[in-house]
Amino acid sequence: MINVPVPVLLKLVNRYPETPILNHDWIEPFFQKERVISEKDVEKIFEHAEREIGILSEKLCTKLRERFNQFSQISGDAAFIKLDMKVVSSVLEEIISEMPELVIPERRGIVDYINIEHDYYEIWERILKKLGREFVNILKETSFSQVKNTDLKEDLLKMLKVK
Repeated sequence: MINVPVPVLLKLVNRYPETPILNHDWIEPFFQKERVISEKDVEKIFEHAEREIGILSEKLCTKLRERFNQFSQISGDAAFIKLDMKVVSSVLEEIISEMPELVIPERRGIVDYINIEHDYYEIWERILKKLGREFVNILKETSFSQVKNTDLKEDLLKMLKVK
């Protein structure tokens, strides 16, 4: 039997609104053992959630970069990265499939849905910020690695009289 003293329960309940990063999958192991939950355990629960968010974010950023490198069609003088919508859809599906803690897929007839629990908004915010930064980094790297300048870059260089 698990014993959670009232002060410990209050600490958990009061801390959650400040840092709403817990989900059921991540906290369940802390409550499976027959023991008394302490205040240190509350801190460990939040530390564990922070680590899980970091691991998940890194995994998703790596997946995004791998898929982007695999499917982007970049020509030396192009100002665009061309991705067809099937590729974009498959990348999103792969990223979503990597987040079973946050997304529950569902099929009704021939339509696929995903269920997103709104209580995990802080986790989503942290993950999406990291994915957004990774996407911007990919764009920067692509921009800086172009062999030929885009028309915009050429026009700016001419206006600034830089060559």
